[in-house]
Amino acid sequence: YYIFEALNKKDDNFTVYYREVNQAAGKFQESKPLFTTKGDVAALSYVPGSFLGVNVGSKFDVTFSHDESKILIQYRNKPESKNDAKNYDVLGFYVFDTNFNKLWGKEEKMPHTEKQMNNLAYTVGSDGTVYMLSFLNETKSFEVITITSSQGLKNKELPVKKGLHFESFELTETANGNIVAAGYYDNGNEMKIDITGTMRGSRNVNGLYVFEISKTGALVRDNDYPFSIELIKKYLSLRQKDKADDKEADGKAGINDLYMRDLYLDKSGNVVIVGEIYYIRNEWQGPQQLPTIHYSDMIVTKIDSKGKLLWQDKIPKNQSYAAKNSMMGGGGAKGDL
Repeated sequence: YYIFEALNKKDDNFTVYYREVNQAAGKFQESKPLFTTKGDVAALSYVPGSFLGVNVGSKFDVTFSHDESKILIQYRNKPESKNDAKNYDVLGFYVFDTNFNKLWGKEEKMPHTEKQMNNLAYTVGSDGTVYMLSFLNETKSFEVITITSSQGLKNKELPVKKGLHFESFELTETANGNIVAAGYYDNGNEMKIDITGTMRGSRNVNGLYVFEISKTGALVRDNDYPFSIELIKKYLSLRQKDKADDKEADGKAGINDLYMRDLYLDKSGNVVIVGEIYYIRNEWQGPQQLPTIHYSDMIVTKIDSKGKLLWQDKIPKNQSYAAKNSMMGGGGAKGDL
């Protein structure tokens, strides 16, 4: 087990370290440096639904290749301009092997401004290539960006389905070096009123979109898997089922507050996708209102290597806790369990 740390020096540079956990002794080993940034680092873009996960509020993100032979540490430089229409993000990418030997590391300027592109997902291949998926707001299209130590950054627009709205994606590498991308799409946010009378936004997810691209960025396949009304209504109350039927008549039935948690491939090349319903709402906890975090039903999907839907099911559950000493705004609440 390893712990990654990032310390800010007086000159606004960050040094990233790793520390091994000695499990037999129950102690940390000595910190060892991995790299130092060339300037100040900003928080990574907020990933909705992953509060208490890896990305919210973090300045560095750690990703592993599918075969776990490569480690990618990625970060975003502090923007030169606060105007999204003028600023081009500069992202740092450092790739290591499992012994923490640096294979390569560099910073790259994005080909579009922050206003023009949304960064959706990152991964690293078993050969050390970094893959990045972005959405171009003007053309409503996807773009794949590849970054290597020798060739630098290359970007290519993908001829995939348009007209769907996504907030995030997950990427993973296949056995033959292709990249599979998966994301939930929705028809927008709905406003819900909590039991305390507070309004909150709720994302209404309608289905799953999966596509595969080759090492060169060519589209291999793409598939749309809309949720069936039977899946949507499963384990709902009678009142909730009636509401789902009303939405289905308008073509807007979906699963609220669903976020992707995991994407992986089994030994046969089948794609397994795990999603979870997640939301925060104000609730009474004794004499006070506290933001309460809910982890609810899960949606598990299995797709074969050719894109055929094998099965999809909903697993009912509900876990929750109140965030004490809460701090609302931005990514939600934070506090003690």
